[in-house]
Amino acid sequence: GQLSTTWDPVRSALSLAVMQDSGWYTAKYQEADPLLWGAGAGCDFVDGACTAGQSPWCEPPAQNKFACTFDRSGLGFCSQNDQLTSGCPYVRAWSNGRCDAPEGERLDDGCAGNSCMGQHFGEEAACFTSSLVRSGFGTDYQDRGTGCYEFRCEADPAYPGGVL
Repeated sequence: GQLSTTWDPVRSALSLAVMQDSGWYTAKYQEADPLLWGAGAGCDFVDGACTAGQSPWCEPPAQNKFACTFDRSGLGFCSQNDQLTSGCPYVRAWSNGRCDAPEGERLDDGCAGNSCMGQHFGEEAACFTSSLVRSGFGTDYQDRGTGCYEFRCEADPAYPGGVL
């Protein structure tokens, strides 16, 4: 897959503040996009040490093993070599790994056009860790461990006010 830093650039309140502080711009903070990565994680997210495996950080897996992005919108890999995160491991997205990607812009799962993992791409898909392999493809593909799958949230009477 092709490497991507981000799919949808975010114009956050922080980015706008930096631009305004330069003296060249006047920020319209009401037009800021939400910055979801690290949201609600507290000061330790910025000041503390990263602990591999503790959200949003990942465990660097074997080479070429797929992983889900922090928001489950697509596929990437666990990267430690990034100055942005001071070497803390995080899932770096493949530019063609979006679960909602249209036909022709999707990551090839190596099954010659067949989805050996039973993956589904589209608006109703998200990234999940899985050991699914379609019959006839054998266990060679189980090491992928991650893919895009169809999902839906439904109200469940057992969880009042929540979804399942």
